[in-house]
Amino acid sequence: MADVLLLGGTGGLGRALVSRLLVDGHDLTLLSRDPVRARDLLPASVRLAPVDQLEELVPGHSVVVNLAGEPILGRWTAARWARIEASRVALTQALAGLVQPGSVWLNASAIGIYGDRADEELDHRSSAGSGRLAELCQAWEAPLTGARSRGVRSVALRTGIVLDPGSGALASMLFPFRAGLGGPMGSGDQWQSWIHVQDWVEAVAFAMSAPVDGPVDVVSPQPVRQREFASALGAAVGRPALLPVPAMALRLAMGPASELLLASQRVEPTRLLAAGFRFRFPTLAVALADLLAEAGARPA
Repeated sequence: MADVLLLGGTGGLGRALVSRLLVDGHDLTLLSRDPVRARDLLPASVRLAPVDQLEELVPGHSVVVNLAGEPILGRWTAARWARIEASRVALTQALAGLVQPGSVWLNASAIGIYGDRADEELDHRSSAGSGRLAELCQAWEAPLTGARSRGVRSVALRTGIVLDPGSGALASMLFPFRAGLGGPMGSGDQWQSWIHVQDWVEAVAFAMSAPVDGPVDVVSPQPVRQREFASALGAAVGRPALLPVPAMALRLAMGPASELLLASQRVEPTRLLAAGFRFRFPTLAVALADLLAEAGARPA
């Protein structure tokens, strides 16, 4: 079992990963900006330390997992975007100088690095795209290259839409869809690359020990168009999904952040599959049925 240092462990994904790592018997330490709050959210077996002990603790761990980052959903005001950048790029730059040769460093990233690519099939070998989010992701991942050159196995976890009824995109969509007010966003033609939260957790745990290095796309092997996503979610909650949200309305409401909903990214998890990872929930219908059954939200 490994001695794991985790940053960003109090969010929905972080807590899910903590539970998985503890089941495997890993020795887990969490760095937090608010250890008192973190203590209320996490099992007692997780050691907690303030984030100002970063320089002291990182070199002593064989595995470092960084999921930290200001939430990106919502309007990108100048002040908020500055926090989004600092919480990702500055922290990753700091970690790059601290992780030790021979260690494993898993760092969050996003498929937003590919930009808006229409129907193009994408994976870790594809070039970066354009746009604010793509530029952010490139700066976010850049420090991993330097660490890799020093003998650190450095993995950029390029995550798509993680489906979890308790947090994130799915949680925000459930109320309107249950009320019969759901529908495709924009044209509905854009591709959405998604993943069940349990598959995301298993993929991250897999990447800790599997022989993968560099960018890894953490998405299901079956992306869908946005209209298919809306239809599947409507069917899963037993409601029609016929009310589209015009792209113009999203742009007016969200500004540049509307690219999170309107960009088309058809991403394949090539590197995970080649390494032998098996998805438990490869199709959207199976994933939604499981997630909504767990949430007590079976179709009426």
